[in-house]
Amino acid sequence: MASQVQDLARAKQLVNELLYLTDTAISKCRGARNWGFFDILGGGTFSTLVKHVKISSTQDIVQEINYKLYELKQCIDIKNMPDGYEVNRGFFATLADFAWDGLFSDIWMQSKISGSLNELQTLKMNLSNLQRQLEGA
Repeated sequence: MASQVQDLARAKQLVNELLYLTDTAISKCRGARNWGFFDILGGGTFSTLVKHVKISSTQDIVQEINYKLYELKQCIDIKNMPDGYEVNRGFFATLADFAWDGLFSDIWMQSKISGSLNELQTLKMNLSNLQRQLEGA
């Protein structure tokens, strides 16, 4: 019984930490999206570079989110949280964005950023729902 109480307390703490990290990742991802819009309008190499720095910092936060989600799943049984979030970008997408810095590569990269942002917002919604459930427990 004491173990369940400790697991519940740890789960509540992890959800709070995850909500903070998710908000931070969303903010970074929005920054990348904003620089992506600028890049589409002809921002050039500088805007591409800043966009990718923001994407990279978002990915760093997402790795921490994944670690804490794994830890949370060790505390409580969660069915609706997928494993392994990542920022949707690959080597080819990054290479194309720098090498062929044009409208099509910028739009393609922007769609990947928007997809990642949507996933993070869904994660935040799921975590908020879980937080409410845990507070009621």
